[in-house]
Amino acid sequence: IFIDIYPNPTTGILAWKLLTDEPTGITMSMCNSLGREEMATSSPVPTQVHEGTIDLQKYNTGIYFLKFMVGEKTLSRKIIKQ
Repeated sequence: IFIDIYPNPTTGILAWKLLTDEPTGITMSMCNSLGREEMATSSPVPTQVHEGTIDLQKYNTGIYFLKFMVGEKTLSRKIIKQ
C-alpha cells in the first residue's frame, strides 16, 4: 500500500492518493489532535487507485491525522494545517 499526501503542511486543499496491490474499497477518516473525528468518507468500489482532495480551509490550524482503512489494515498519516 502506498499513500501520497500533498502539500503537507497545507493552508487549504490537501490532495491524497492511495495505491493498493489488489482492488479493494477503502474508508478514510480525519481526526484532530484530541482524537475527535472531523470527517469520514468511504469508497466501496474495488479498485487499486483511490484519490481525492480535502478542503481544510474551514478547519483550525493544527495537527490532524488521516486514517485509511484498507481491508484488514489501518494506516495513519499526520497532516499539518497552517
